[in-house]
Amino acid sequence: MKQLRVAEQAALQVIQEAVGVLADWTDSKLKDKLSRLITANSNEDVIQKAVAEAQGLLSWNSEENPKALRLLFDLVNLEKDEEKKSQNQHQQHYWKPDVIGDCNPKIPYPVEKEPSLEDFSKLKHEIKQELDKLDDDRDLNNLSLLTLILEKYGSFISFGGLDIALIDIAKSTAAVAAALANNPESNNLTLIAGDLSGIQKFIYTISSDGALKSLRARSFYLELVTEEIVQQLLETLELPRTNVIYAGGGNLYILAPAIESVKSIVEEIRQQFNEWLLGEFQGKIFLALDCLDFPITDITTAKFAEYWSELTSKKLAAQKSRKFAENISKFIQESESHEPCKVCHRDDVEPEKLKQLNKNEPDSVLACETCCRMFELGGQLLRVEVIVRSQSENLEDKFDTLAFELPATDKRDAKNVYYHLFRRWKQIVPDNDTALLVNDWNIEHYKFSQFKKSFPLLLGNYAQESSEEKGFIIRANEMAKKAKGIDRLGYLRMDVDNLGRIFAEGLGEN
Repeated sequence: MKQLRVAEQAALQVIQEAVGVLADWTDSKLKDKLSRLITANSNEDVIQKAVAEAQGLLSWNSEENPKALRLLFDLVNLEKDEEKKSQNQHQQHYWKPDVIGDCNPKIPYPVEKEPSLEDFSKLKHEIKQELDKLDDDRDLNNLSLLTLILEKYGSFISFGGLDIALIDIAKSTAAVAAALANNPESNNLTLIAGDLSGIQKFIYTISSDGALKSLRARSFYLELVTEEIVQQLLETLELPRTNVIYAGGGNLYILAPAIESVKSIVEEIRQQFNEWLLGEFQGKIFLALDCLDFPITDITTAKFAEYWSELTSKKLAAQKSRKFAENISKFIQESESHEPCKVCHRDDVEPEKLKQLNKNEPDSVLACETCCRMFELGGQLLRVEVIVRSQSENLEDKFDTLAFELPATDKRDAKNVYYHLFRRWKQIVPDNDTALLVNDWNIEHYKFSQFKKSFPLLLGNYAQESSEEKGFIIRANEMAKKAKGIDRLGYLRMDVDNLGRIFAEGLGEN
């Protein structure tokens, strides 16, 4: 087995102990082997100190058993009226103890009745069956696999606090332990936050031609941009995946050690990505990325919300108010304008480089290379099962590739990274870095030895297959023909307002 970095070793020990909690609870034969393995691997003082401190900070108690999980929304309260607050806090809902399904799992809904011991019996039986299969030391030292097991079986049971899922307390503790292992003498941690601004403009500033495919592909593409920013940060800071608090929708949050190099690394990665985003999308997308140190002891107090707010509402907001300030010289250079792309309307593309958006329609509009790529990709996303990140450009069996060709800057070398899309999850990819399995919680898939690291990628891949083009997503005009009455489509867009207030204020002192 390869030698793990110290941060990953600390995170692995926490996740192993969390799996050990499930093994004890279900009386799996794995518990003794896992206990011996943890003891054998825990001979480094730095790792032991980091794990112990993290568990102390987050009130981890390995002697406890999982219990029913309360619905967190019952405890969210943004009312200022004390009487209304009191009324809201009497509501009690619970999650039914359950397993996340292997593929495109059903959406669970909370129940009002607290689960009984009988409700837990089926879940305990399934957990025991799965854990009893883990005999291989390679599997037991696979951080990605063990974290996936905890997510699959520990998302609807609590551990410690009744409103905290086992997977969440395990990942949070692992993140703190990993950060402390990389900087054992510090009294601080660092929160990194990132925000891709301009997403709405990038996604929705398109023509009606190929709208459905273009919208889907652009949204998916930005998810991979966020993913690549996360990958670059984790690689450079030598942190495991457990340190990602959240990444999606153009936002990311990472817990890191409070060392001097973090700030400069964050700045360098921000500059490199903005150099690339400016050239690729004419400045429509901008990356705000910054970090903030805070005392370790505030990680579980209401003070943490203040640091979060200061970082996102002040530091990131300041960057977004001065977009591309470091690249201002590129905006004042002379440039020629041409016939604009009929989809995104950019006018810096030479006329001969504009292509027909849909090659199968002779009267299709002329579009730039990016929009043509998005149109083609959007029609094929229905069938993607795995996305493999690699340094290699040319691979067999892939049906598409998205390239991130990051330019060289003063502090960072140029870097080309490729995300290869496959229709079958089981792919042998030389020099692969990470495999993102789409909406897939099948444990056996994460044991595939060819993948160095593998994680589930949540993709809102809800679409109807075209009856005219099998295997492809239905087009808008085909959908309109199915309407009762005139051939029209209805569109629904939704947004959640004040979501940040829930994190910053809604849980009171928690």
